[in-house]
Amino acid sequence: MGKVTGAFIMPHPPIIIPFIGKGETAKAGKTISAMHKTALRIAEQKPDTVIVISPHGNVFKDYVFMLGERVLKGGFDKFGSYDYRAEFNNDIDLLSDIINICSQNDFPAGMLDQQTRKKLGIADDLDHGALVPLYFISEEYNHFKLLHISIADLDKRILRRFGEYIRQAVDNSSKNVVIIASGDMSHYLSDDSPYGYRKEGPEFDKLLVELLRSNKFEEIFELPAHLCERAGQCGLKSIEIMAGVINGQNTSIEVLSYEGPFGIGYLVADVFAGKKSQDPYVELAKNTIRHYLKTKKKYDITDQIQDELLNQNSAVFVSLKKHGSLRGCIGTLEPNRENTAMEIIDNAISAAFRDPRFSPLRKDEFDELDVSVDVLSKPEKISSKDGLDPKRYGVIVSKGAKRGVLLPDLEGVDDIEHQLAIALSKAGISEDDDYLIQRFEVIRHK
Repeated sequence: MGKVTGAFIMPHPPIIIPFIGKGETAKAGKTISAMHKTALRIAEQKPDTVIVISPHGNVFKDYVFMLGERVLKGGFDKFGSYDYRAEFNNDIDLLSDIINICSQNDFPAGMLDQQTRKKLGIADDLDHGALVPLYFISEEYNHFKLLHISIADLDKRILRRFGEYIRQAVDNSSKNVVIIASGDMSHYLSDDSPYGYRKEGPEFDKLLVELLRSNKFEEIFELPAHLCERAGQCGLKSIEIMAGVINGQNTSIEVLSYEGPFGIGYLVADVFAGKKSQDPYVELAKNTIRHYLKTKKKYDITDQIQDELLNQNSAVFVSLKKHGSLRGCIGTLEPNRENTAMEIIDNAISAAFRDPRFSPLRKDEFDELDVSVDVLSKPEKISSKDGLDPKRYGVIVSKGAKRGVLLPDLEGVDDIEHQLAIALSKAGISEDDDYLIQRFEVIRHK
């Protein structure tokens, strides 16, 4: 049985693409940061298919159009960039299932034949409403098929029903699917906008963002039609289709960013479809490793890191396992960096690429990793081994410059003697030597 694993609202201003916006991208820094964070979350879900609902495709008054080419292509030629081209395999099977369900219910949706398309002058290129979100997603993950859907000028309740048909097709499949509602908010926020200012612009955006932050997703269908029209937005119909897709699932919406730097509203939001968010400690470690595999640079996007990691200062160990076997483990007994976030970042890189017991991690191994992060208490000296408990306490043994460390609650380490023997062996200390014993506790995140 298939499943909708994620639903996201993403804007589509080409100016946030580096090679298009160039020096102007900094003005939309919050949006760009949130788009990167969304891409990372999608990468964590490893979807088989990404469905993008765009308001800038082939939009009809009474017909929902879906691109049917086996390979979907597009670029940013209209925006002065002629070198970039994107290609995605179309999910023809899921597309056919959606069309069949719509046909059975006499719903006006599908593909147009070649003759009709030629007559109407319909292009088969991906539009910027799809390409901008896909640009950020593909930076982090590209092992997916694409399904492109254009909005239609239909009543919001009818669009929602179409979303329910999409959901039915997904449920009948064996695929994990992420859905993207592409759209900008009001185009009339201020005099900075090329479209000018209308008071309904900021009024609409404020109301919609408040509804999402309050997790009142259903109330978007109660927004006054006059307000929606006067706001000059292009994202609401995409969201209305999304509402049908996730209908009946528990939602807990997180607004990742909202801003209007050019007089146009940009909203990025994660609509959790009944799923548990990942532990932020583990998420940071995994994002660090993924980023380093791709760029060979340290992950340093602090505005994507939770405050609890930036405001604490703790020693941590980062451990990697592959198919149950250790693949790397590096940590610190005392904090060496300015906060816990930087401690995790440094140790995650070291565990993956600098543990002398293992070769550096390869890209093809990443999806097979189990990552855990242990946050350590301050070590305390104990007078004898009787103060140990291998399930509760980690141990540090030391003699001169020699030191061995073992974390607590390790598989197969069930008694004090075994725990001490491993730690002493790691340190190169004889059991007959006079050595110092310290213990510590950990909070394990996995």
